[in-house]
Amino acid sequence: CTEGNNTLLQNWKQIQPGEFIFINKLTGDFLVSRYFIFRSKLPTRKINRVELRELFLNVFRSIIDTIGSKPIVVPLSGGYDSRCIIAILKELNAKNIFVYTYGMNDSFEKKIAQKVVQQLNLDWHFVEYTDELQDSFFTEKWKEFSYKNHHFTSLPIEQDFFALLYLQENKLLPEGGVVLSGYLGDYFAGHYSKFVNVPDDENDQMEYLYANRAGKFIVNSIRLYEYFGLEWILPFAANSINDYILRVSIQERQLQSGYNNFLSEVFFKPLKIDFKKREHYYHRPNPLKSFLKKHLPKKVVSFVVNRNLSNKKNDPNNANYLRKKLFEIFYSGRKKNIMPPFNELYAEYFISILKEKFGNKSE
Repeated sequence: CTEGNNTLLQNWKQIQPGEFIFINKLTGDFLVSRYFIFRSKLPTRKINRVELRELFLNVFRSIIDTIGSKPIVVPLSGGYDSRCIIAILKELNAKNIFVYTYGMNDSFEKKIAQKVVQQLNLDWHFVEYTDELQDSFFTEKWKEFSYKNHHFTSLPIEQDFFALLYLQENKLLPEGGVVLSGYLGDYFAGHYSKFVNVPDDENDQMEYLYANRAGKFIVNSIRLYEYFGLEWILPFAANSINDYILRVSIQERQLQSGYNNFLSEVFFKPLKIDFKKREHYYHRPNPLKSFLKKHLPKKVVSFVVNRNLSNKKNDPNNANYLRKKLFEIFYSGRKKNIMPPFNELYAEYFISILKEKFGNKSE
């Protein structure tokens, strides 16, 4: 996504999350000001499991009341955030739950998700990300979606697109459903260092990622559900939860006894779904890796990154298929010893789509 108030359009800026703008109608002058800062609030506190559990339950009770009789749709991965949603819905005896998982047939995401739904006896659909399904990335259907879901600030989400397209075309997707997404839950665990180009200070990291990744990429990502005729709710964006979590220090959240352990002990173990998630290789904290990345020659770093990206174990969603096809499109006949990461190639592809539609209005 773009950084700060920048957009892909020349001479166009945007206000950021937590900002508002005063405009003088007479002079045209304007003033941008902040009303909220995404940083830990003082004084900080430790997680009280009883309080936080009740807070979560109250948020979900309200969500269930709001949804009423509409189908509840949950994208379930192998991680903790979507599992937390499933666990609380089950504890509160929510009805009409539709769960889907996507990716490679032998991926760790599928294996863990399958264990969860089997234990909880939930309606579950797995969408295998075959090469054929991924080819929809190069169709007019994808272009139609991407035109509407970027706001000139971020790449349209491609991961869930293939799953929802498959479910809709096969008449499996519930009409009028409401998606409960686990977006933003990873921020509560203090997992900021897994993202690139963030500041060193942890509070600055949090503010940077809320303003950029959350305020642009995630806000655009949830538009995917609207494109397929679904409503959506982000439980982890609830004011009450965020107010509580922002009063817990980042260090406390990252401790073994912190946020993830709270989820496991309070919500997962009672339902016997406390399966350990597998961290993506690029999300695992590794001080040595960070040191080498800063000091080794760029070509060496690129070679190691490329090797890891090409490892099937690190590709649960078959992104390497798209990566190779995009590489063929943009680098056929050009000298390029190392294949760039998927997002770099995707950005080139998406910008080419924008230029095709809007000409040279974008940068």
